[in-house]
Amino acid sequence: MLIASLMMFKSLDDVSARTMYTACTSMRKMLCGVHFVEMTKCLTTEVILGGGCLPSIEHYSHSAFVKDTKIPSYLLDVLNMCVQRVVKDITFTSKHIVYFISRCVAKYGPGTKFEELAPIDWPTGMPTAVPWTLPPLNVPRETGSGATFNRKIFKKVFPVEGRKLLELFRFCRTCGTVIEKANGSSVCLTAEGRKPIVDVLCGMCWISKRPQIRWEGQRGKAVAEEKSILVKSVVTGENCPIPTSDIKDVLQGLESDENDDDSQGMDASEEVETSTVFSRFHCVLCSCNKFLNCGRMSFNSRTQLVIMLSSLVLYVPMSPNAAKALYMSCRDKRKMMCKRHFAEAARFIADDLFSELDDVPSFVFDIGSIYKKDSDVPDLLVQDLNDCVRNIDETITITAADIGHFLNGYLVRHSYTSEDNNQAVVRWPPDRCDQILEPHYDLISSVPPPSLEETDAKLLDQFFLVDANKLYYLFQYCPVCGIAIEKKNQGSVRLQQHEATAYVDVACGVCWLSNGIHRRWQGIREGLDDHTKTTGGVALERRNLKRNLKRKYSDDVEKLPTTSSESRTDVQNLHCASSTDSTSTVQLPSVSADTPELSSTSAATSQPPVATSVHPVPLPCTSSTDCFSIEKSKEIKSKGLLRYRCVLCGCTRDVCGGRMSSSNRQLTGVLLTALLNFKRLDIERARMTYGLCFAKRKMLCRRHYTEAATCIAGEATSDIRSPPLVDCGGILIPKSFEAPQHLLDSLNTWAKKIDAALFITPSNVGHFVDGSGIFSDKTAEPRGLEHGGASASKIMRVDASPSVEDHKIQDMKPVPIIGVDCTEGNEMFSISNVKVEEC
Repeated sequence: MLIASLMMFKSLDDVSARTMYTACTSMRKMLCGVHFVEMTKCLTTEVILGGGCLPSIEHYSHSAFVKDTKIPSYLLDVLNMCVQRVVKDITFTSKHIVYFISRCVAKYGPGTKFEELAPIDWPTGMPTAVPWTLPPLNVPRETGSGATFNRKIFKKVFPVEGRKLLELFRFCRTCGTVIEKANGSSVCLTAEGRKPIVDVLCGMCWISKRPQIRWEGQRGKAVAEEKSILVKSVVTGENCPIPTSDIKDVLQGLESDENDDDSQGMDASEEVETSTVFSRFHCVLCSCNKFLNCGRMSFNSRTQLVIMLSSLVLYVPMSPNAAKALYMSCRDKRKMMCKRHFAEAARFIADDLFSELDDVPSFVFDIGSIYKKDSDVPDLLVQDLNDCVRNIDETITITAADIGHFLNGYLVRHSYTSEDNNQAVVRWPPDRCDQILEPHYDLISSVPPPSLEETDAKLLDQFFLVDANKLYYLFQYCPVCGIAIEKKNQGSVRLQQHEATAYVDVACGVCWLSNGIHRRWQGIREGLDDHTKTTGGVALERRNLKRNLKRKYSDDVEKLPTTSSESRTDVQNLHCASSTDSTSTVQLPSVSADTPELSSTSAATSQPPVATSVHPVPLPCTSSTDCFSIEKSKEIKSKGLLRYRCVLCGCTRDVCGGRMSSSNRQLTGVLLTALLNFKRLDIERARMTYGLCFAKRKMLCRRHYTEAATCIAGEATSDIRSPPLVDCGGILIPKSFEAPQHLLDSLNTWAKKIDAALFITPSNVGHFVDGSGIFSDKTAEPRGLEHGGASASKIMRVDASPSVEDHKIQDMKPVPIIGVDCTEGNEMFSISNVKVEEC
């Protein structure tokens, strides 16, 4: 039930679901309680929205809960559809859903230790503190005296990455159609210096003879010209033609990257003209986004609904599976559809009806008089429609009277022009009937749309300067579903600033109910750490511009000398340190420079133990990169002598934070397959990284190695029968790592997708884990173990916005062994403290 809920609400992929099911059925695994809490809230929300009821939590009892809870049938069908993709022989019933919710309420509901996470308001079924909602736009985030909105944030300029900017152009802002090549649509990103320009050509709008859309990231050309002249004058040292007063204004605008977190809100209705804000809907049949007066709700009667869908299956190339899915979605709760679908279904049936009648009038002024008796509907038409109805719902059988009522009630024509969208009953056949019932209701153009130029790949990684108000304008509609964000639907948009990066929190109010997440869009990818220093040179350029301007127009100009000999020496040391992947041995006592600093408990425990043994205990370490002194790392980082760009996540860091890829392709394969298995890395990015590292050794972040090894070690240590530490003369040291067989099979499955000739052996996995640095001290535990030694493997990952570059592992607290003296930085993992709790 948990896996099916994750697939339904969190879009868990089939591969991760099967891997999770296999791992948990062969041996019980530890899972976060948050997953059970979130899935319980999502299921209860769907129960309430589907017309079900839940008992009050104040009078909770398991028997009453099972008796009083009603589960919607469509929820049961969707969960069964999801679980059939993982296991064929499992079928859920209403009792299974009720039992799952009841158990989660008893373990994670009010009165338990999980109550503070997200309490559930059971009388309504909606969470009282949904983590993905945002405060209203008209209420400041920091409440209190003197808390007012600061509109100055909309006068600032933010750096935005090219690929993040294109994410906001998934839908056409005119008709709401998805921009994709299948319908002739295209998007092109160009630039004029630091100013981004996006051209959008919608295939549907082109057929309807609507113009092409162009969006520019900055207001006017004068501001951009002044900024370019100013930058050029500082770089070249020429005289600046801009007055000193304007330079002061520019300097004030460059202060944005030095301010603290500045979080402000803005109401869409205040910034956007009311004439351009319309209520829109999302059609569940064709997935288009149109004005509200172009659609209508689905039928209350299931019979009328299946007649409409059966007509579309018979006469329109609509698959029976799509019709069945639409019927399951609309039978319990009415959904919005385009009016033209109703008109098309009625027209096709009427055409067959009139072709069988002999005395068909040329014009019918009263639509209700088309059907008068059952003999007017031919038996062949009833039989054909019933054949389609059985594929949709076997319990429904339509008659001639049902078809007649459908025609009398819904054989109407609608005008779809933007000036007049009112429903109107006209005589039969109506004027311009063929044009009205076409898929595109405006005047149709038969000329195929031209294709825009392909976006340069270099522009995707480039950073542009975008005005805040131009950026906020792109969030007038939800970037996920394309529906207008309105306050009446609990929608809100909040523009925030953290250092030089712009953040936009979006709560659509419509699509968040089904997906269970809120969206946070940021102008710079999360994988690019240290935004103030690694934003592709934009933030650094602005800071340098400000510093150079102050030096240019002041008397004191301080130069920072850096000798070439110091640079050459540091670069040589870094190259030698990062060019080895083989394991080496060090003598006790030794602590790696990368070992996290733990808070000291006492003076006695803060000192490392003195080795009394004659023969030192060999310990594996990653490479000589870990033996760098902290002073040397700080010195290199302060000087900024050498930086690298990770080929996997794309972030830019100091060399002391990375390491070279291994010359052994099996070790590189272990890294990538572990990230694919546990971190849901994109397969295309893994293949690209493998090809680059196989051709020539590349720099990667050290944290990728740590995360991959931690997940592998956590998967192995979750097996109670293979403890990770052995006793050697009274001292516990890590034993030779042994990978479980199911883990090897999973890694080799991913390895075949990367390279058919790649095969991973247990020795490769052991060599990778031993040399990853997670056993950097003699009694240091594998980082990432949680719940007293349970598995920290992230087989699946549930994230609001799952991205390929996000590979962060939460730091877990170690559990000290009872009866063994532990020192700071040397706390050990105790396998005896494992507590397996039934979930």
